[in-house]
Amino acid sequence: MIMMNKKNTALLFLGSLFLASCGGGGGGGSGGGSSSGSSSAVTTPSKPEGAYIGNTSDGNDTWTLVLDNDQLFSIYGRTVNSQFQVSGFVTGKGVASNGSYPVTETVDFNYTDVLRGSATFTYVAGKSLAGSFSEAGRTVSFTSQATKTSVYDYAQPARLATVGGTWTLADLTGTWHTLTIGGDSTLRGSTPSGCVYTGTIAPRGNKNVFDVALTFGAAPCRYPGLKQTGVAVSYTLPNGMSQMMLAATDAAQANGTLLIGSR
Repeated sequence: MIMMNKKNTALLFLGSLFLASCGGGGGGGSGGGSSSGSSSAVTTPSKPEGAYIGNTSDGNDTWTLVLDNDQLFSIYGRTVNSQFQVSGFVTGKGVASNGSYPVTETVDFNYTDVLRGSATFTYVAGKSLAGSFSEAGRTVSFTSQATKTSVYDYAQPARLATVGGTWTLADLTGTWHTLTIGGDSTLRGSTPSGCVYTGTIAPRGNKNVFDVALTFGAAPCRYPGLKQTGVAVSYTLPNGMSQMMLAATDAAQANGTLLIGSR
């Protein structure tokens, strides 16, 4: 999983998300609306639902989103010269209760591999998430703290208007995607090689998350004809730019897409 990335597959550079999300006050605002303070955005006290910034025992940084249905998406990589260098993402669905959150199957999507494993977490709702990931014969521990609401406020309802328009995003192979989001929740993506895909993006309930569905076109798309579903988030970086992260997988969780960029 997260920390099992043995290859130098980190191809993307993001804004200083980790510097903004950890430590003292400051940071921008939530992409879904404004908020102040450094308390957790989690509104369900018995669940780990929310966003967490952390690190692993083998030196990776993590940004983890836990949804209301106990599904998680965890983006991982390393911070180099104040930039977050992305290596991949992990997804899985567990059952959280009374501070315990086991995930019996996780899937790790990085540049070259799809690795299956498991995870075991403990949590203090709205404050911290910790535990270990196991895959490929290795177990790595990690700790994380709730993301400051001044950077990303999970409890602030997402608004389609904040992500509408055109984005330039990169995937894990370093390929740039032009993604256009319409006011009717439709999206259209394309790459320089001629891959075209379509889909939808819509706010997920009253949280600062978007549900995403993608349908890839024919070759030269990497996944010709494949359908994927997942989530996207957007928030404001300290430099005032907006950043989007989108992660999606097919139903069999055999193929994953991670798109990240700012505007």
